Amino acid sequence: AAKKCPYLTHAVMALIPVGAHTIRVGYDGDAVAPSYNYAPSIAPTDLVYNVKKDTTATSITAVPTSKPLGQLADFEVVVSPGLAGSTGVPQGTLTFFVDNPIPANQIGTLNYTGGTAVFSTDELTIGGHTIFVTFVATDGNYLNSNSSTSITITPAETETTIHSATPSNPNYGDQVTFIVTVVENPAIDPGFGDPTGTVTIWMDAIGA
Repeated sequence: AAKKCPYLTHAVMALIPVGAHTIRVGYDGDAVAPSYNYAPSIAPTDLVYNVKKDTTATSITAVPTSKPLGQLADFEVVVSPGLAGSTGVPQGTLTFFVDNPIPANQIGTLNYTGGTAVFSTDELTIGGHTIFVTFVATDGNYLNSNSSTSITITPAETETTIHSATPSNPNYGDQVTFIVTVVENPAIDPGFGDPTGTVTIWMDAIGA
């Protein structure tokens, strides 16, 4: 009776580089000494196939989603392989934009080598903003991707101090001059300007 030839299946979980490859398979024989029932294959069997780039998924999160003017706003970025279960690590460049992903709105770049990358900026102005990030792969094994998140910049925190009164011990009816300063606290980039506006002075009780 005819004997059916067995098929061997072997899955190779390996990070094979993108491009065309030739896989060669050779049979070494049954290697059961001293009796050998099957001889090694004389000619290898070649399989030619092409490995395509994997997709990527980029995520960006503002931590926290609100920050005072002039303070560092942090954004966490993770780039993941598109193939489920892949052990590959996308590597490339992250480029950040505010409100519109165009060169004029670029606010920074980072090299990405895996894990969670943190981008920080203190350049955002008052109000709501959309921060865009683009991932451009540099290792040749992955496709580019992008994402965005929202953040709100609130007014800078201030500190008001009354330093002195002149004269320090006035008589009834004297004109008294008070020296008051208003500064950002904590300090921020001078490019945002100094606090301006109205200072209200109460006597004895706030709001009286």
